[in-house]
Amino acid sequence: MIYPENFEIKIGFDKIRQLLAAKCLSSLGKEKVQEMAFSSDHFHIKESLFQTDEFKRIIQEGVDFPTNYFLDVRSSLRNIHIAGPWI
Repeated sequence: MIYPENFEIKIGFDKIRQLLAAKCLSSLGKEKVQEMAFSSDHFHIKESLFQTDEFKRIIQEGVDFPTNYFLDVRSSLRNIHIAGPWI
C-alpha cells in the first residue's frame, strides 16, 4: 500500500489515469486502466516496461495493429460453463 492514501491525487496520477481511460477503445481497456496501481515489485515493473516498449515499437514502426472489434466476451464465456468435471 502506498502512503499516504491520496498519493496518486497529490502527484496527479489520477488525471493521467483519466486521460488514458479516455483513449481506451473498449470497456475492457478502461477496466484495465482502473486496475493499474503503483508497484514496487521488480518483476511486475520489468514486465510492464517490456509491454510498454513492445507497443511503443509497434507504433514507431507503423505496424498495422488491429484496433477494431474489441468485444467483451466474459458474459458469453460464463454462459458456456460446463457443470461437472466431464464433457
